[in-house]
Amino acid sequence: MRDEFLSFELGDELYAVPIGKVREIVGGAPRLTPIPNAPAFLKGLISLRGDVLPLVDLRKEFGLPAPPYDKFTVVLVTEVASVPVGVVVDRVVDVLAFGPGEVHSPPSGLSVRVRTEFIRGLGQSLDRLVVILDLDSILTDDELGILRRAGAE
Repeated sequence: MRDEFLSFELGDELYAVPIGKVREIVGGAPRLTPIPNAPAFLKGLISLRGDVLPLVDLRKEFGLPAPPYDKFTVVLVTEVASVPVGVVVDRVVDVLAFGPGEVHSPPSGLSVRVRTEFIRGLGQSLDRLVVILDLDSILTDDELGILRRAGAE
């Protein structure tokens, strides 16, 4: 049995999340309400069909430079540790399927220098390496607390 993942780009890199974690894909730059003094990963709040969601920018969380939002910017509506959020990505690429043995653990030496608990594994799509993320582990407990206080519950 093959597991399906939604792949997306951040900069030049390809990432993926289990497709079952994605509730909705919203294209285009969202209308954003900034939160004063919020940490960099929390871009602000968005309203989506009456629901107010915190908007998390994965580029900031991963320490990547953030380009301006444009027509290719996509928001993945999901849950991170039971907190409904919008996650900003550069663009959605494809749905990928990986079977048993096709997802490999990240190199063990990497976790000494870099926070890697949110990397579920690594896959290969054509000539590109795909970093498969565990959305529930991306944010620290402190960051999740900030999202909850921002009105995510």
